[in-house]
Amino acid sequence: MLVVRSRRPDVADTRRLATAIDQLVPEGAALSWLDDSRYLRSGVQALEAVEVIAGGMSLFGVSIPVLALLYIDALHRKRQVSLLVAMGFRAREIFVIFLEKAFMVGIAGVTIGAVAALGIVQYFARHPIYDYERFVIRPSLSAGNLWAPALTVLATTMVAGSLPAWRAARVNPSSVLRGIE
Repeated sequence: MLVVRSRRPDVADTRRLATAIDQLVPEGAALSWLDDSRYLRSGVQALEAVEVIAGGMSLFGVSIPVLALLYIDALHRKRQVSLLVAMGFRAREIFVIFLEKAFMVGIAGVTIGAVAALGIVQYFARHPIYDYERFVIRPSLSAGNLWAPALTVLATTMVAGSLPAWRAARVNPSSVLRGIE
């Protein structure tokens, strides 16, 4: 028996490859690696579901605190923004200043998160997440595994920071400086 496994668990590709191998070698039997064991298929599907849920929770967990942090900062800086506008800064420039602050917060978060992730991956590489008989689950470290979440978190931070930046750019300096707001 030949069990066909691909680098990414794409069942359709491995099934096509197993079928092609089956036709080339009629005396053997080729299967997709996920079709070999219901236990394995269930385990892989469960891990994929957990990955999607954790990713969604991470985006939610990043966007809400960043939005709140930057929004509160923009509210506290109304007077300073009003003075900048009075000195001749345009709304677009104020927007860019606050968006750059969101970018710096995002870079700091991604850097801290990447260092923590590298440590966690190294730990679980030495101590498998799951180990039963010969079925062992360990994390794999690749550029895609590191850069995709980092860029997603950075993009989420920028989107969350755009509302406070927009609000800061729309401050009415005359009412703030007179003390009406």
